[in-house]
Amino acid sequence: RAGAAKQGEAVGEQTGGKTRTAVRPSKAAKSKADPVNPKVRAVVRERAQGMCEYSLCPAQGVHVHHRKLRSQGGEHDPSNLILLCSFHHGACHGSPEWSYAHGYLVHSHNDPQRIPVLLRSGWALLGVDGSITPARGGAS
Repeated sequence: RAGAAKQGEAVGEQTGGKTRTAVRPSKAAKSKADPVNPKVRAVVRERAQGMCEYSLCPAQGVHVHHRKLRSQGGEHDPSNLILLCSFHHGACHGSPEWSYAHGYLVHSHNDPQRIPVLLRSGWALLGVDGSITPARGGAS
């Protein structure tokens, strides 16, 4: 329609003689709404047996966490995704240095398939097919 703002542009609204200005969200801002495919989510949930994959956690997993963050180019594939409980999902983002050291977060220049993560079963590499391969500890 004529006069409608495009994504990323400022829009004005007349209210009571005053104009309020806001910015319409861009496509980049909407990327958080890009959901994990239900089939991929099912593979991750099956690998985790429905439990939080954080080392030694006995809680049910409820959040699919991106090890390499979406903002850093992280993909929706099982090697980049782990199932976490609410507490440990918050802990991963709240303690990034510890999370990088234990593979719960992966730096933007690294491939999640090559970075071991400390799971309930011990250190492991995660495959794009949902597989778990035992690995020596220490993420980088």
